Amino acid sequence: MYRKKIHILMNHSTILTEKTKIFLAHTALHLEGIHLNEVQIKDLLDKNIHEYFDADEEDAIVMRNVVNALNYLESIIVDRQVIDLNLYITFNAILAYEQALETGHLRTRPVVISCIPNDIPPCEEKDVVGEIKKIATIDDKNFKKVISSAFCKLIRMQPFFDGNKRSTAFLCNAAILKKNLGLFVINYENLGKFELLLTDYYTKKNNDILQFIEDELILSPE
Repeated sequence: MYRKKIHILMNHSTILTEKTKIFLAHTALHLEGIHLNEVQIKDLLDKNIHEYFDADEEDAIVMRNVVNALNYLESIIVDRQVIDLNLYITFNAILAYEQALETGHLRTRPVVISCIPNDIPPCEEKDVVGEIKKIATIDDKNFKKVISSAFCKLIRMQPFFDGNKRSTAFLCNAAILKKNLGLFVINYENLGKFELLLTDYYTKKNNDILQFIEDELILSPE
């Protein structure tokens, strides 16, 4: 049954289908605490959000940025796109526009996450690039494990001032879509557990989120 669904998600011209865009939009918006149903997502993708949603300005910015990131992803030739630091920074510049202190480069100053007692220092570019290279070289045998690990390592590094989870999810999905392996999707039903496990991962209590992402959040044709 699922093999048929994935076939619908992708086509040989690498144009994103409506269903794919809905999945990607849901994932990015859930990560910011914005929960729209499928009909609302379709409206968001087709129309001016200020005309159709009673959203505050901050949520409106997030929704606009997600739509712009989807438009950018659709504008590139995914199966020819190089998955690299430049693409990662581009996604962040789009997704964190008018939210982050700075975009267009990796973070250069410490930041704070509420569940971590100490400031997080700027990460080393080589560490970020190392994880991106792993994402870029996924195959049908290892992609679930590699995406799960690299996604979590990158967001714990906090490479950017804002939009780290959204930017990393878009990067991971660009790599998965490039090789037509499926999608990395966070839906409302598994969001709560994802957030709890992510806190445990940030605080180094356990790494249970890795298996959870691999088993529950990365959809494949298999």
